[in-house]
Parts: sequence; C-alpha cells; structure tokens
Amino acid sequence: MVAFRSLLAFLAVVQGLAAYGQEGAAVPIDQLPAGTRAVLHAYPGVQAHTIDGRVAALYGKPMTEGPSPQAAEAAFWGVHPDALGVANLDLDTAAVRELSNSKFTVFQYRQRMGGLPVEYGIVRLLVLNAEPHKVVYVSGIVAEEPEAGFEPQALSAGDAIAFVSNLREYQHLVDWSDPELVVYAGDPVDGTFGKIAPVQAWKFTGHYPVPQLYERYTFFVDAASGELLHVRNEVYSADVAGTVKGWATPVVMCGTPPGPCARPDVGPPDPNPPMLQPMPNILVQITAGGSGSAYTDASGNFTIPHSGTEPVTVGVSITDGRWVRVDDPNHAELSLSQTVTPGTPATFTFNPPPHTASSPNTAQVNAFIYVNKIHDFLTGLLPGWSGLNYQLVASVNGGPGVGTCNGFFTGSSIGLAPSQPNPPLGTCVNIAYGSWIVHEYGHFVVQQLGLPQYDAFGEGFADACSLLLFDDPCWGRETYGVPGTCRRDYSPGQPERTYPCQAGGHQCGMVLGGLWRDIREQLVNAGDDPSCPEPPGDAQALCMARQLFADWSQITNGGVAVLSSQGTAVLYEAAHPLTMIEILTVDDDDGDLGNGTPNCQWICNAGAQHGLGCASGCTPPEPPGTGYIVSFRAPLVWYTSVTGGIDPYGLAVGDLNGDGLKDLVLACEGRPSGADDGKVLVYLGQSSSPTSYAFQAPTVYNLGIGTRPAK
Repeated sequence: MVAFRSLLAFLAVVQGLAAYGQEGAAVPIDQLPAGTRAVLHAYPGVQAHTIDGRVAALYGKPMTEGPSPQAAEAAFWGVHPDALGVANLDLDTAAVRELSNSKFTVFQYRQRMGGLPVEYGIVRLLVLNAEPHKVVYVSGIVAEEPEAGFEPQALSAGDAIAFVSNLREYQHLVDWSDPELVVYAGDPVDGTFGKIAPVQAWKFTGHYPVPQLYERYTFFVDAASGELLHVRNEVYSADVAGTVKGWATPVVMCGTPPGPCARPDVGPPDPNPPMLQPMPNILVQITAGGSGSAYTDASGNFTIPHSGTEPVTVGVSITDGRWVRVDDPNHAELSLSQTVTPGTPATFTFNPPPHTASSPNTAQVNAFIYVNKIHDFLTGLLPGWSGLNYQLVASVNGGPGVGTCNGFFTGSSIGLAPSQPNPPLGTCVNIAYGSWIVHEYGHFVVQQLGLPQYDAFGEGFADACSLLLFDDPCWGRETYGVPGTCRRDYSPGQPERTYPCQAGGHQCGMVLGGLWRDIREQLVNAGDDPSCPEPPGDAQALCMARQLFADWSQITNGGVAVLSSQGTAVLYEAAHPLTMIEILTVDDDDGDLGNGTPNCQWICNAGAQHGLGCASGCTPPEPPGTGYIVSFRAPLVWYTSVTGGIDPYGLAVGDLNGDGLKDLVLACEGRPSGADDGKVLVYLGQSSSPTSYAFQAPTVYNLGIGTRPAK
C-alpha cells in the first residue's frame, strides 16, 4: 500500500547517509562494515540500524528475490553471508513459519561457533510472500568468532559444578542441571555482548526450592580457565513490594471468552464470584474397568474410544493438563473420579459452589484455565509456532512468591502468592487470577522466543500479553481489594511512560506495554482489514493489534541495554526505535517502508505517545491548515540561501509525497517554528494556483544532519 513516499529517504539520498549509530543517528555509509555496505549498495534505499555500534537490522526496501520463501532466503545468505557485519557467520535454522495468514514467512536462526550454540546469538529473516518472494527484513544479535580460535578445554562438566557449588554465595543451591557446552560472548542485558572475546563455557542451573526464598540461577563457567563468567538470575517477579498507585478506573468484568479478569473475590464491596467455564486440554482417563484416555477440546468435551458397555471408573486431575500442571504445596491438588456408563455423557465439575474469597481451590482452577487461555490465544495467532507447546508448572497457594503478594517466573514454572498481609500496602487477594497468571506466562513466552528478559522488556511484553488478551487497560486489577485500583494502569488519560526511560524495570516496561495498548486504541481509526472477521471499528482494531503483536514477537530482537546519560548506570529499554521498525515491517505489504505501510499513521501515532518516532518516514497525520504562500520564480536546490527573513535558511523543494504538489523543506536556526540546528521543517503542499502554493502546517524532524548555513 502506498501511503507516503519517504521524506527521510529523500533527505538521506541528498546527504549520502545511512541510518546508523545510536538508535538512528546518521553517519557516513563508509563507516558501516563491508558486508553491510554491500547490501546497501545492492539495494538502494535499504537502511542499516545499529545499536551500540553493532548492525542490528537491515530494512526498508526489498532485497533478494526468489520463486519461494526458501529460495529468497537462500539467495540472501548466498550473496550476503556477512550482511550483519560478522564474517563466517554460522547459522543453525531453528524455525521456519508463516505469519499473518501467509503474508510473511519468518526464518529464525541460532548462531553457532565451532559447532556450539552461542548464548543469545539470534538472527531473524523475514520474507514477504508475493510473486516473486522478497526478503524485506534481516536482524540479529551476533558475535565475532575469535581469530585465533578457542583455548583448549581444561575443565570438565563436573569440575564446573563443583567449583560453583563450593562458592560461599551458592553453597545453598540444590538440583543442579547437567552442564551444556556453549559459546559465551557476553550478555546483552549488561551491554557486554559482542564486546568480549567469545569463549567456550559450561552452562548449567542451580536452584534453592524453599518457596518464600526461592532462587534459580544459570551459570557460565569458562571451560578453559575455570573462571565464573556470568550468573543470570532466572527468577522474574511480576511486581515488587512498594506503593500501589490507585488509579480510579471502572471495575472491568470480561465476558467469556476470555473470562473474568478482576480480582477473584466473591463478597462486598465488589462481588466477582467464579463462573462456570470449560477446561480445555485436560487429560481424562479410564482408571478401572478398562483403559483409554483423551484430552478435552476447546469446549471441555472429551471422547474416549471404548468397546464395552459395562460401567467404568473415569478420573481427571488438575495436574494433568496438556500445557499446564497445577502444583499446590499447601493443599491437595484437585481431582475427580466417578463411575460412568459408556454411551451416557458424564459431567465433571471442579470447585463447585459455595465459594469463599481468595479460595485455594479457585486459585487452582484459575491457574489451569488462564494458562490454557493465553497458550491457545498465542498459538491461535501463530499456528506455525510450537515453542509454547510445553507443560508449564503453575504453582499456587504457597509456591515461589509466598509471603510477598507477588508472582514469579522461574524458567520452568510460574508462581502465584495466596492472600496475605503485606504492610504497608494492605492485604492482597490470592493473585492466581487472570492478569497475574497471563503476565507470568508472558515471561515464559519471552524465554521461548530465545530473548533476554532485560528486566524492562520482559515486564512490558508480559503486560502486553494481558492487555491484548483481556482488552483491559488495568493490569493487576484490585490486587489489594480496593475497587477501581490497578497495579499498573494503561487507561487513556494516565501519564505515559516514554523512551528513553530512566526508572525501574516494571515502570520502564510500561513503555512497551503502553505502546501496544495505544496501537490497539489507534487502530480503531484504520480502514477495513479483510484478514479480521470483525467489522471495522473497536472489535476489528483489537483483532488487528493482536495479530500485529504476535507477528512482531517472531522477529523482534527484544529490548536494549544503554548507559545512562550520566554514565553511571545501565538502563534497560523495553521499547526503542528498532521496535518501531520491527512493528512497521510486519504491518507492511510490499516490502518498501519508504512508501509507508497500511497502518503506519496509527502505529506512528501510538509510538509518538511514548517518545518513539517512526523511521520509515510515515508521520502522524497533521490537521489541515494554511501555511506560508510562496511564489516559485526559479528552481531552488538544497541549501540555497534565502534572504529577507530573520535568519538565512537552507531550502529544498520537491514533490515528496507523490501528490503532484510542491513540498518545501527548510533547515533553519530556530525561527519562526522552534527548530534548531540539526532539525528541518517540512511543509507538505496543500493546494496550488497559477501564482501561489498553500502548505500544510509544518512537521519538525530532528535529523542531526548539520548546522544552519552561515549568515
């Protein structure tokens, strides 16, 4: 879809620059790696995006082509094996799947060195499925192989565990995993990835299973020197103890599907009793009088083939889910059994009335149902992805998190605390309910995507899962039993978190969560999308936002770690300029970001609310209005000196958006419209007559392209 021609591409051609440097700063193309320069020269208009000096993405124009997605992909790596600036890049294909009803095919890879997986080494390549198929996006986090090779291995797997387990701070850990030999090249979370020489390392985990003090770490030990290279904390909490901000928003009760998302209390002042819902993907077994089993379908129905007619005993347990195993360390896990006559339907009902507030039984059923809801929600949007088809443990009523009114993700399980006092905030309800469960599962999704949690990125991604599944801007509704309050409030009118963010992980995660909530809100203005069955408007906007989010998850590099402006701390950005490029890329339909994307104006509107401009040249719509009247008596070129104003201007004239009207670009000192050095004003043509042109209100772009002309 042609929405706008690229203003930024026009300016880049004039200046001979590529988008390069710290999140979009422009530098000469000749400073890019040779392999990256070859891509830019082969496909004019392709942009290179770098983060912290590394090439992170190539995007903006179609690249190699082929009669099939595989042919286009093979052609790209055949011609450009070092496109990401790393020579001899060894990639192992991890997955190939279609996105957005076959609109795209995404190839996902793991980097390898010497036959070993590189921790955090990931690459994504996106093909637009058309005739011909075209590579439109390549991104990655990759490291250089050491020129001299790896040092000889001197440490065994057992030696590595013995070394770490004897360190004073880790002597209490138990249940050590079997070590795996990997390549460690640093950690993107602390900004060291690619900056240290890669080494072969033993990777293993150890954990401390005491619920209230639960710990789990992944260790990397240099297999040559025996040095402990890095320790990664694998416990990610949904929130931290502190002050709750009580935003006054209406209590939301979501219908089925997806189910109630408010707190699970049943009494005044805000009744929200359990409601009867199907339990899909649970194993039902004949335990006596025969044999056989079956999983229930989406409606909770099951059929077990059986040849006899005599009564049999049938059992079902909440620990036997296909995608979740509910664990309760302080109560018996729910199970049911009854005698069933073949041919006569039987009904099994978990947790029947009467119910009590913050009931342990309700917590067990909630954990089972909501893990299934978020699993089926995401796999329904991404039918080709099997990464979530794993039985996750959901620990409730006293697992990890007990004593903290909190939730946790531990790498292989989620934990949700029971109702308990938590001074000075009050007494929380049992947090095993909708938004908390889905949030913790969101951390599992990040892990299965092979991405670092980055603290802020994991929190924002997990919030977005809940915001889009429930379509509720209030996350953690009424955690402390106060009607109308939220743990994190994304409602319209609430203060927006913006990039760059210099706060804690949960707060900075709201940049990403809020971005997706605002994209959902903005898409209400979009035109009809035939891929969504809902009519244009609110329901279709939700459908579009959900599919965009799912597709984006398959190509994103995740968050970034940056140094604070004072240079004293590492900050974690959940959303950043490359995030916008990624979202626009999966929204696009012709592989050319320079001419806009079907919904770029709404996506850019949402990004602007969080300090994230668009890199494609698709700007938020400006209200029509008459600007300055100018008569053109002769052709004008870039940086022509214009006299008669307060200060001289550099000026360019051309039809930037292809509407047949002249458009005006000014580089000025700062008057009359607030621009300063390194910024330009763009006036798009609005109307013309034989003697004059009328322009729309100006848009200011900070391009960092130099100073104003000399007076």
